[in-house]
Amino acid sequence: MVGTRSTKLDYSIDQAMTQAQQIRYLQLFNHVVFLGGLVFAIVSNQLWLIYLSIAVGLFFGVIGINIGFHRYLTHKSFETYPVIDKFLLVVGTLCLVGTPVSWTISHINHHAYADAEGDPYSPSRLTLWNFLMTRFEPIKNPRLGAKTVFRNSTAMWLHQHYFSTIGVYCLALAVVDPLLVVYCWAIPSLLALYILLVTNIVCHLYGYRNSNTKDKSHNNIFISIITLGEGWHNNHHADPSQWNQKIKWWELDPTSWIIKLIKK
Repeated sequence: MVGTRSTKLDYSIDQAMTQAQQIRYLQLFNHVVFLGGLVFAIVSNQLWLIYLSIAVGLFFGVIGINIGFHRYLTHKSFETYPVIDKFLLVVGTLCLVGTPVSWTISHINHHAYADAEGDPYSPSRLTLWNFLMTRFEPIKNPRLGAKTVFRNSTAMWLHQHYFSTIGVYCLALAVVDPLLVVYCWAIPSLLALYILLVTNIVCHLYGYRNSNTKDKSHNNIFISIITLGEGWHNNHHADPSQWNQKIKWWELDPTSWIIKLIKK
């Protein structure tokens, strides 16, 4: 039984790494779609489509990444109900930042090697290409945290059916209106990706620190505003197990308000 689990784990890790290249291609394609969608909305005087994309992108980022992949799946800072578990992780999957398994592994490596060799999010790697693809840099320890996410059946199912899940969502949008694929998935997922990347870079360069952590994490007020609380990065690195990332009374964390409603 132990050998079987180990084999499945190794297979899932290998699969996560090979899926990364396909995700890169989709991300690059979405950059082209973003430019086309932006031009179409301006030329056709339908700017509401851009506003719709921003709203959906914020929803993707807060619900899918901040709450689902980050505070819930990776750090297990709270427990929730089965239907909420599925909803959070499906939304996170639609963000096109990697499967629940690959994202969790990369993020746990970030905490383990923060601002040192092996940190997949380190600002020291900042080139244009690495900025675009920072989620999928070679992971120093791909088994780190894998066993934890392996126990979540929803995460494993979405890992196995990653592209088909995105495909079903896009097909449903296309049935209603093909334009929705652009403005309710392609552009929003790209916005969620960039907000995520900017957060990890800026919050390891600029801001203030409440805790003297071994890394270079900072709290950044501007990032906290645009991400609804993810900018309290130094607070988070000091204690990743907390679902509410504020320490000082004025460090508002709207994301935690949502968590308070859905946690057990």
